[in-house]
Amino acid sequence: NAIGSSVTVGTSWARYTLTGTLPSISGKTIGTSSYADLVLVLPNNSTFTFDIWGVQVESGSISTPFEFKPYAQELRECQRYFIVLGRGENRMLCQAAGFGTTDAYGTYVLPVTMRTAPTLVQTTGTNYYAFNRAGASVQFNSFAGSLTDTWEQSLRLDAGTLTANHTAGVCGWFKTFNVNSFVAVSAEL
Repeated sequence: NAIGSSVTVGTSWARYTLTGTLPSISGKTIGTSSYADLVLVLPNNSTFTFDIWGVQVESGSISTPFEFKPYAQELRECQRYFIVLGRGENRMLCQAAGFGTTDAYGTYVLPVTMRTAPTLVQTTGTNYYAFNRAGASVQFNSFAGSLTDTWEQSLRLDAGTLTANHTAGVCGWFKTFNVNSFVAVSAEL
């Protein structure tokens, strides 16, 4: 269902407000054939350029003033829901230490307080991650289980049982080790 509105664009900056009513999503499966998009249709056989800045889509019947948020503020608000800790190959995740001779834990300090206790999101596979320590590296497939010892702004990553021994207390760091490595935390709704 299209909701059509049109405006005549001038030659100087101006605010344009368009309103419409979206159809009900009752009984629809979001992400399949049900979606909402904003499409700008230009007149046929016309040549011109125009600039768009500050598009705001909101619910309700009244247009509110444009809400400009600096990038840093918008990023902080987004990070309350999802934070990518590392992706790709050879990305340092956090400092870590060997607790015993075959395990290691790292503490990741979050840039913001997440909206709720996060869950771990990760790709897994043979040698996707590594614990670099004492001039050597030992690879592992995934971080063990879910996050442990999660506080408001930090979490503990657990490498589980490693395949190579080290001295208890040895320090190093966790890193991604495969081009397909991806680890994040999610506090989505």
